[in-house]
Amino acid sequence: MALRLGAFELLHHDKVPAHAAVNEAVELAKELKAARAAGFVNAVLRRLSETRAPPPPPSREVDPIGHVAAITAHPRWMVERWTRWLGAAEAEKLCAANQQQAPAAVRVARRKATREQAQEALQRSGIDSHPGKYSPDALILAAGAPPALDIEGHDQGLFQAQDEAAQLVSYTRSV
Repeated sequence: MALRLGAFELLHHDKVPAHAAVNEAVELAKELKAARAAGFVNAVLRRLSETRAPPPPPSREVDPIGHVAAITAHPRWMVERWTRWLGAAEAEKLCAANQQQAPAAVRVARRKATREQAQEALQRSGIDSHPGKYSPDALILAAGAPPALDIEGHDQGLFQAQDEAAQLVSYTRSV
């Protein structure tokens, strides 16, 4: 755990001096009653601090599963399972798609407004949107929409932030 935290700090927090990140990880290892591991943590993080760059992913030719797992930040076991189920090419596509950020969406409160009225309120605040593909209450916000919904319509309860997939949970189908 100390090694992972130290490596994360070295790789993703440029403003933290390398010696501080290494020292804190070593001290954490000691606090966790892993004094024997502290030397290992120190050696690995000092080496990593020389470049502050992650190691290259495994070669696609030598370790195709490891390569996909590394470049898409998926656990190896998951890539192995998806590869067995879907084949290598489809598993890699799934891993890549799984790394894409979902678009921001809002759910229209139908008791207070129609989807068109909510869309007009968003437009008055300078936010473009379009109807969702699956939920009849969804409006998908254009890229770059503000993360906080301190805008017209939200304060009046016309809509609330909710992922389109999460909106589908409340819908049931009549059989």
